[in-house]
Amino acid sequence: MPDSNEHDPQQQSGPQTGPQTDLVHDPVSSRREDRWALFWDVMVFQLKLGLDALRDLVLSPLSFGALLLGVIAGGDKPYQYFERLLRFGRQTERIINLFGTARVPYDPYEGTSDNLAVDRLFSNVEDMLRRNVDGSEKASSAKTKVDETIDELEARLEKLRAKAKQRFESGPTV
Repeated sequence: MPDSNEHDPQQQSGPQTGPQTDLVHDPVSSRREDRWALFWDVMVFQLKLGLDALRDLVLSPLSFGALLLGVIAGGDKPYQYFERLLRFGRQTERIINLFGTARVPYDPYEGTSDNLAVDRLFSNVEDMLRRNVDGSEKASSAKTKVDETIDELEARLEKLRAKAKQRFESGPTV
């Protein structure tokens, strides 16, 4: 898996910097980056769920084929075809790595390899998208507008939370 500690503040040393500057990392930029990272990770998770489901749809009928082959042609080793199918399933499970992301690694086989193909693929796609957004004035402007809109919504929600908290703490009015 590619080394992607840029989104893990616990693994960084020294002052944190923003993605495109060498200035000290400000909380607003950090929150915006975290939102985009979360959005990306959820989209990747959804795609991985689809891949996992597709794999299950393929493996289910193949397991019956392995049963038939094992019974009919298995000879001394009736399990051999089913074992191959299970090995294939484990390999695809590892490649899909459903519960891991480039930012939050998860290895269901505890360090047997750090080259998880789907995570590496999506990490490369994310890097390419970031470069294109950073290099495109329109995309960068749209991203900034989305960030500003979400910031404004967060500020409004914070005001509502503060009012609700104040009303709750002041007790019921009769």
